[in-house]
Amino acid sequence: NEYMNVENYLTKLKKYTDDNNIDLTVLILPYEFQTRKNNCHGKNLIPQSIIEKILISSKIEYRNYTSLFCNFKNPKKLYYKFDPMHLSKEGHGLIFFEIKKEI
Repeated sequence: NEYMNVENYLTKLKKYTDDNNIDLTVLILPYEFQTRKNNCHGKNLIPQSIIEKILISSKIEYRNYTSLFCNFKNPKKLYYKFDPMHLSKEGHGLIFFEIKKEI
């Protein structure tokens, strides 16, 4: 299972945060490719689904912001140009304001 390392890491992280009374919330975000028209569904989102299942079974709080990114008018602006993983200033702002609404 290619996600076994992720599951092991998250289990250790959960134990560490519990043992040290630290709050833990994992944010799930899509890659830029996943936010393109017709890509934000089904098999393209399998990684998010697998991570969600691991987080649920590990009893780790999480937020999945994939739909927020997919429903954004121009999701390409949420990432640095030629970098499908790292958020631009606009992407960080979107997440910041979403988290701010929740707390």
